[in-house]
Amino acid sequence: MSELPDNPIEVWEQYHNGIPDSTMNNKLSALGRFREWLNDNTTTDNVLEVKLIDVQNWLVHLYQTEELAGSTVNQYHNELRGFYNAWINEGGNRSLLAEQEYELPENPASFDLSEYLDFSKTTKKQNYADNNQGIIHVKPSEVQKLRESVESVRDELLIKILHQTGLRRSEVSALKLPQHKSDSHIDTEKKQVVISEADSKTDNGGRTVPYQDLEPELTMWLNKGFRDRHCYADDSPYLFLTKQTSSISPNTISRIIREAADDAGIQEIYGTDADGNPKRRITAHSLRSAFVIQLFDAGLPSPKVMELSGHNQLETVESYANVLDDNAISAYREADIDFEA
Repeated sequence: MSELPDNPIEVWEQYHNGIPDSTMNNKLSALGRFREWLNDNTTTDNVLEVKLIDVQNWLVHLYQTEELAGSTVNQYHNELRGFYNAWINEGGNRSLLAEQEYELPENPASFDLSEYLDFSKTTKKQNYADNNQGIIHVKPSEVQKLRESVESVRDELLIKILHQTGLRRSEVSALKLPQHKSDSHIDTEKKQVVISEADSKTDNGGRTVPYQDLEPELTMWLNKGFRDRHCYADDSPYLFLTKQTSSISPNTISRIIREAADDAGIQEIYGTDADGNPKRRITAHSLRSAFVIQLFDAGLPSPKVMELSGHNQLETVESYANVLDDNAISAYREADIDFEA
């Protein structure tokens, strides 16, 4: 049995070559949206490595957080189930996996959705989302409160990088010191972070993202001895490390943001996931959302926003755009413009 295909969606698409474009586009949209969610919420972006709980959590997210219609969620569920069925040799039938010398042990989307979501009544409006696409982002005033609530130079620099570059947690944890040009690293001379293709977890390869202002924390961390206080500093090539490890983990990044929001008194719980864990409004991902919204606010077109943020799907990127619409209307009204002057 061989290793997992690098791009199972592409293999599956070639296998189904010939079906109408509109049908294929619907299927690819569902799979692309699922993979994007995996990028931001799990440790893998390979759709053949997911578990049943990943599929459940995504569908719950679509219905409860993004407030998609039950019929739409059902459609996405059916598309996933069909995708995974193509990779399973059920009853001795010819399957895609047989051709790839790999067989999925079971279909992670094979379950009754009604056992996990109640479609008998419409869920109330999500009060914590910033638009009808379920986008939640951290406001500039809240970013400042996060920075003020942390006590270490490392953590304030971490918050700044998350907010100013929109990097995923895994991408931040992979960042290395300025001299590591062949890997994901921070370039202090050009004021940008470089994400290598290996760390980007996207179909578009690596990317380079400029940052605005990481001072004085960046200089303090790198050149004023604050990073050197950690016992692994001399041997570790990574930008961020902890007192116990040579690199910071995505989970530690999440904990830092969670505790900062709690200490600042700005955290809110708006629901639970399929495991019963609380869903928090302020997270590393909502800092990433703030970055995307700021790009739209600066007037960048959707393809450029997609490139800088490292998203795979244009549809996902554009779901952030109408947050700007609401902000623009508020700003217009608050400006008290006199057109008669």
